[in-house]
Amino acid sequence: MKRSFLIFVLYSLLVLSINAQVLSGVVIDAQSKKPLPYVHIGVMNKNMGVISQENGKFEIDLTKANKNDDLAFSMLGYEVVKKRIADIELFNPMEIKLVEKSLQLNEVIVRKKKPKPIKLGRFTPSATTIGHNLRQDFGFGGEWGLRIFSKGEKYWIDNVQFHMRFNTVDSILFRIQIYSVKDGMPNQSLLAHDTFVTSRCNQHWIVKNLERENLILDQDVIVTYEVVRIWFNKKTDNEIFFTYGKGYPEGQIYSRASSLDRWELNQPPPKTIPVAMFLSVTEY
Repeated sequence: MKRSFLIFVLYSLLVLSINAQVLSGVVIDAQSKKPLPYVHIGVMNKNMGVISQENGKFEIDLTKANKNDDLAFSMLGYEVVKKRIADIELFNPMEIKLVEKSLQLNEVIVRKKKPKPIKLGRFTPSATTIGHNLRQDFGFGGEWGLRIFSKGEKYWIDNVQFHMRFNTVDSILFRIQIYSVKDGMPNQSLLAHDTFVTSRCNQHWIVKNLERENLILDQDVIVTYEVVRIWFNKKTDNEIFFTYGKGYPEGQIYSRASSLDRWELNQPPPKTIPVAMFLSVTEY
């Protein structure tokens, strides 16, 4: 009986491995040939996404993809590369070369007198949190964020801040995005390149300074964060809990589970309340 069961298990694993369609490879800069870390890789509008590792390598399960789907490779500052699933040789490692975009540099403007900062968003933490201590829930390109309303005013964006109630890992690398809004959903990033911020153990307010980006807020935007990498602490329980925020009832909640997945507009408060997150701005 035990032998028959063992044979059945091995056979089942063999069938699963044959049917699984896993693509692996590496993403590099087309000119420098250097590996590109944290590239968004996924099937458009489907929860089948990952990000490349620090060495540019990736592995993605395409078992549930359709042959006519496109697998996209996307990174700010580079041209998007798309590959039709039907044209991909799944069992041969793939090398993807991303070509850097020609970007026009923004004019550097020096503000001699800085007005008093204004907070737009949810800047009052509550006692409620959401999070986990599971090590597997990162590295897929998922994002979570808040819509910020400009209300017809014009501001400089100084920084973005969000709050963590419990943070017992060694450190976390976040990617920050600021999207324009089209048809009520996130559209194009207003940033010219990937923007990261690192939080340390027991740090509560995570602050990313954006003054050098010379970003002007003259339209509604959607600000998101993404957990890109975690350095775990061998001496703690490695908890990550984000804090809910009070106020700003008009702020809507946007999320997607993985790279290039379809955006979801979640139920507005009081059914769900997003993390305490806001933009610090000054009058233009």
